[in-house]
Amino acid sequence: MYTASTTGSDYVSSPWSRPEDGFTGSHQGDDEENQENHKHANLPSSSPVEETVQSASTASSSTPWDIPDDYYAQASQNQPSTCEQRFGPAYLEELRHTRAAYCSPDSPSQLTCFHNNNNGFNNKDGRTDSFCIAQGAVFDQETNKFQVQCDTVPDPWGVETNAPSLKLQSFWKYWYDTGPRIVMDRALALVASKDDGTHERTAGVSRAPLGRNNKFTILLKREGELNPWHCILEILSLTFSMDVLRMTPQQYEETAEETPFWTLADAENTQVVILDERHDGPYFDLWQLFAKRPIVRIGELPSSNEEMSNVIIPLPGASNPLWQGDWEPNPCRHSVLLKTFSWRVLRHYAIPDTLEAYGDSGLPSNSEDKDKVVVTFIDRRGQRKLVDMDGHIAALRDRYEDNGEQHVVIHVVDLAALPFPEQVKLVRNSDVLAGVHGAGLTHGLWMKEHSAMVEILPEDLNHKGFRNFAGVLGHDYFSTHGSKVADSSGNWQHDDVRIDVERFLEMMDLAIKSMYNKGRLNYDVI
Repeated sequence: MYTASTTGSDYVSSPWSRPEDGFTGSHQGDDEENQENHKHANLPSSSPVEETVQSASTASSSTPWDIPDDYYAQASQNQPSTCEQRFGPAYLEELRHTRAAYCSPDSPSQLTCFHNNNNGFNNKDGRTDSFCIAQGAVFDQETNKFQVQCDTVPDPWGVETNAPSLKLQSFWKYWYDTGPRIVMDRALALVASKDDGTHERTAGVSRAPLGRNNKFTILLKREGELNPWHCILEILSLTFSMDVLRMTPQQYEETAEETPFWTLADAENTQVVILDERHDGPYFDLWQLFAKRPIVRIGELPSSNEEMSNVIIPLPGASNPLWQGDWEPNPCRHSVLLKTFSWRVLRHYAIPDTLEAYGDSGLPSNSEDKDKVVVTFIDRRGQRKLVDMDGHIAALRDRYEDNGEQHVVIHVVDLAALPFPEQVKLVRNSDVLAGVHGAGLTHGLWMKEHSAMVEILPEDLNHKGFRNFAGVLGHDYFSTHGSKVADSSGNWQHDDVRIDVERFLEMMDLAIKSMYNKGRLNYDVI
């Protein structure tokens, strides 16, 4: 099992291989034509630790199922082991090494599930998080379920440990009726391949090969479609699942070469199938980070008695490590997993890594602004608004844009009013992201490392989720509590938040001036 690194050198000597990865954070090893394509696409810069990446590439083995190579581009140092288990490659390794088989070896189909139960932050209620892949499934339009010919075993066993594993009926049910247990109940049917020893296997289902030259189906039931925290964490959990499948070897026949459950080449033949009837929402196309076929609802699938599919039921959003311990501060200050996910999204939308003018999107519109601190304040239009926000922002502008030294440009933006790619562009070009406690602060994911996040919390709310979130992203974090409004209902989720303008300015001063000597900026703080 992966041992948490205390220095970056462990990444150099790691035995993990680096599969060819269309999403890689490093361009090491690209030929000249590909290098040119990267430049013309104006994609994010290759790697902040290129020497480490290059050494790791040289040192790594050639097996194709280990840590995807873009994680090398985000190597972290001096992290506590608990942080690596939650936010580093050790999280993926834990899943990889705890896979279990649920069908007898001679079943026409196979069901393999991966479990994470070695995380204290996530285990306070005894929960084990799981995801599964069913190989050799056939969709039955009459029942609207994927049929899996699986002679189930009384006690599932760990593939590597040969120890008893979590039974299917013990899989956790997550909020909003999500998670593998819910998905399997609704869209997967385990069917015995024989009754009295003479029953023939269903037509069209063959024993081998189970996973190569077949299509892949990702079965999802979403928590929702609008809240960025919930939606993005669900998509992040999917990427963890796909990466573990890329890292994990399987063997179809005793004499066959071991291959991963899934590779990037399989993305062209991978399709997301949605079980819920919710609207698409602004983040819908991000489900296709690893699936290039069109997204469909399950009712739109054609009937087929012959074409097999490998059905992937990913980790649910609520299992994500970011949900763990979010009422207590943690010491974690870097996440390989989050930085890699952020990079993948930037590349998906071909968003450049430099400050640029985007005109109507609310970003700086002239070249002079590239040398200023760019502050983006989230304008909440529904519940939990900042009382007299216009007056507070006017005072901030008076201090920095009108009568001050003019090192700052301030934007107030209703993010929900922009298409998601424009939201990502705007925040990527911001140095300070500020707002009242809410899901909009999830967009801190797209900011450059060592940016600043500002959170104004309701009076009685001591939630540490965004404080911890900023920490693992490498951002400075500043917070203060507001006070209740006169007609408060007592529900912090709905009530507006009041803060004295001087306290507001003092907090924003701290955040803005924390950026004065970072990156492209070079100003005296006093």
